[in-house]
Amino acid sequence: MSWDRVATTVSKTAPVLGGLLGGPAGAAIGGVIATALGVEATPDRVHEALLAASPDALVRLREAEMAHLQRMGEMVLRADIGQLAEVNTTMRTEAAANDKYVSRWRPTFGYTMAATWAAVMLAIAWLAVTDPVRAVPVIGALADLSLMWSVGMSVVGVGVWTRSRDKALAAGAAPVGDLITLGKQIIGK
Repeated sequence: MSWDRVATTVSKTAPVLGGLLGGPAGAAIGGVIATALGVEATPDRVHEALLAASPDALVRLREAEMAHLQRMGEMVLRADIGQLAEVNTTMRTEAAANDKYVSRWRPTFGYTMAATWAAVMLAIAWLAVTDPVRAVPVIGALADLSLMWSVGMSVVGVGVWTRSRDKALAAGAAPVGDLITLGKQIIGK
């Protein structure tokens, strides 16, 4: 018997573990399930234990699933905290730099995005007036650029928000809490 066949039975009580059991981590998850049921970590033994399981055994299986989900959540949170710490370190380094370009990249990018957007809109308006037939497919093609524009405008938005926050802090405003502090409070570190 394979772990894939056991996954169907496990999914009835512990759907997350059952889903993982059928995937590439099947043997490792099978070990978690076997430990919860108190049997050898083989598909045959786990399947037999599930078929003959008492309500207490099924509760232990569900508890194992919940513990696994909690550990996974903590791992994701730690990874996110690490990533945010790196971003904050980079931003602090940038803020402390004496290079004028470092402090001017946000406005430069914002003005470039605004000028590009204005040029595109003016070109479309000109085309709509001078050649309305060709304007229709060009306007339709703009929809294909929406992802590009949303990324660029997101960078502008984050830049504006960050610069506004930097100015408020420089003026003496109290800093607001950040996600790193919140994450550390959640996992108790």
